[in-house]
Amino acid sequence: MRYLVVLIISSFSLFSQPPGSGNTLDFNGTNQFVSLNSSFGTLSFPMTLTTWFKPGTSQSGPIRFFSSHDMTGAYRGLLFQYINGTINVQCGNGTSRSPTGRWGFVANYTFTTDRWCHIAVVISSATTGQFYVNGNPLSTTLGNGGGVQNLVTDNSNGRLGANTAGNNITFLSGQMDEFTFWDRALTQAEIRDMMCHKLTGSEPNLQAYYRFDNGTGASLSNLVTGGPSGTLMNGLSWVASSAPVGDRSFHNGHSNGASSTGLSLSGDNITINPANTGIAGSHLYIVDSPPSNTAGITTWPSVNYYFGVFNSDYIKTYDVDVTLGATTGTAPTGRLKIAKRPHNASPTWTLTAAGNTPNISLPAQTPISQFIIAQEPCPVVDWMPDDSTACDSMFVDIGGGYSNISWSNGATTNSNAFFVSGQVWVSAVDTASGCTLTDTMDVTIVSPSNIPSSSLDTIICGVSSFTYDISMSGATSYQWFDGNTQPVRIFTNDGSYWFERTFPGGCSTRDTLTLKFAIIATDPVAENELYLCGQDTADVQLRSNTYPEVLWSNGETSWQTEYWQTGMEWVQTKNADGCWQTDSFEILQSLPLSDQAIFADTSFCAGQTLLLSAPSGYTATWPNGQTGDYLVGGTKDIRVELSDGCTESVEYFSVTKYSCECDVQFANAFTPDGDGLNDYFGPVTNCEFTTYNLIILNRWGQQMFESRDENLRFDGRWKNRKLPIGVYVYRFVYSTPYKSGTAQGYFTLMR
Repeated sequence: MRYLVVLIISSFSLFSQPPGSGNTLDFNGTNQFVSLNSSFGTLSFPMTLTTWFKPGTSQSGPIRFFSSHDMTGAYRGLLFQYINGTINVQCGNGTSRSPTGRWGFVANYTFTTDRWCHIAVVISSATTGQFYVNGNPLSTTLGNGGGVQNLVTDNSNGRLGANTAGNNITFLSGQMDEFTFWDRALTQAEIRDMMCHKLTGSEPNLQAYYRFDNGTGASLSNLVTGGPSGTLMNGLSWVASSAPVGDRSFHNGHSNGASSTGLSLSGDNITINPANTGIAGSHLYIVDSPPSNTAGITTWPSVNYYFGVFNSDYIKTYDVDVTLGATTGTAPTGRLKIAKRPHNASPTWTLTAAGNTPNISLPAQTPISQFIIAQEPCPVVDWMPDDSTACDSMFVDIGGGYSNISWSNGATTNSNAFFVSGQVWVSAVDTASGCTLTDTMDVTIVSPSNIPSSSLDTIICGVSSFTYDISMSGATSYQWFDGNTQPVRIFTNDGSYWFERTFPGGCSTRDTLTLKFAIIATDPVAENELYLCGQDTADVQLRSNTYPEVLWSNGETSWQTEYWQTGMEWVQTKNADGCWQTDSFEILQSLPLSDQAIFADTSFCAGQTLLLSAPSGYTATWPNGQTGDYLVGGTKDIRVELSDGCTESVEYFSVTKYSCECDVQFANAFTPDGDGLNDYFGPVTNCEFTTYNLIILNRWGQQMFESRDENLRFDGRWKNRKLPIGVYVYRFVYSTPYKSGTAQGYFTLMR
């Protein structure tokens, strides 16, 4: 077969080749396909097509595997497809879109969703050929065609996963892998030999080989030099392939009961023994590199391969036997196990119970799976306790059955003691498994002599309670004198209280808290305000001269001092318990009496008396000769002699006694009709108000009017609209210089 028009100079992609079946494409069955970037030119008989196929779940219409040409208007080229329960090939003679324009042949077969199968077709002529599924031939018959039995091509490009046929385009749902196109007829033996392993792309007569391992991008590489590559259409996506494909494969000649045997590159002999039932054909394939995913297992260092099994009969059981080679066979007995997973795209391996005793046998496996030789997990040891704290030292014993013991402090014995805090570790070889095991711990060594003392004697100044927290890093428990185990306590009385802290390993310490609640005297300075008289000083002294220490704001330390300037000052005093307190006072300038009026005319209500007193800092001599308070019972003129210690003066003022009563009344109706009589509503009174608040409400409680001015009264309007005749409510709150009160009631608005 030759290609016309365009040849790709080198389509062997340099993309990274993943192990096993690698990647593939997942077709959605709706609109996705691969457009091949060159015409297949002149096709000639014989030829062979092969592919791995896993049906999807959303197939609508025929499954199109491969279409070599545009078939719009007339059948041309080659169409490889699955339709109406048959695998078939159509060869177009280019004459029409009717049965007279094609010939072909078919074979009945039913695919199983999500199950891989290998399909091959050998095309000998337009009407003769042979289909194979999973290496076994199908009964192949002539299709429904007619006309000239030849094959006509043109310059149109081919497709994978779709056809080009006017209004009858359908798409593949599922995945394809390892698609090949040969310009000769492969034998049944050749199909069986190649189906479960990758090709190189340089095999004789191989014209197109799509391994589907690009993994990214929108291009599909052809591993045959000069063969057409492809372009992914409509978002066709890459996925990990689960097809049963390796680097090398071996089969049992499709003979029931026969085994298939292969040899790994490291010399391990692998044998598959299938059951002597069901459809014949068992394949062993080996991947000559480690898997990309080893989740769930730990591989053995010399095992750099894995293998899989494919049976033509999916549910056929089989035994797996591995005779270990010289390199792998050095593992201790039972140390190696066979692990398995369903397929190459599976995320996790599962370790089985089959181990090397001295070789490995895994009986009755089903369905098809992949296998690898892995390590039995090393024992989990917990020689040392979790990170912890110990008293004075920590002793650790790992027990027997170990060799090559090494401790972080250089010891090589089974047991060891640690006296210093830090991270410690031990490493040893388990003689049973050959595993090198380690254990690590952070240890804190507590020595009672290194625990700081918390004994405390303290004076509590000016408060009624004291809170004490005995928490300490590393302590595991606490106990007070009375059995309480909380680290935080509140005390309100004098006394001595012992407490104990306990640490891991039995370390404990006992301390004592001694408290005394001191009483602090208030206001050491008798007066809050003192006055400067002319050019003299203000003398300030404490109530008592028993304070052990004193400090004034002017720096003096005696129990009394003098100030020459006005302002806020302070004094600090220390009592016998050692508690300090601060008292503030103000130095003021005394004004000459002639410059200020101390007393003014005043009045009081009948039935009461008036008590007159001189302000602080002044002395008053009253008409009766007394200098204290002066009681007035009636109206009179008073002469008082005043002294502030600096100057003296005489003042005259009058005291008036009169009746303080006043009456507040409200009318029960008013007529706001503008005739000048009874047009406003408000209190009728002779009181002098200091506060005034009148509120008018309608019968539903809605406020119609409010006034805080005794000159502003209700005129029967609300929002400049006359209110209707009816009953309204008033509320009045007031005060006078001599009393306060409230009034409320009803009135009728009439017009």
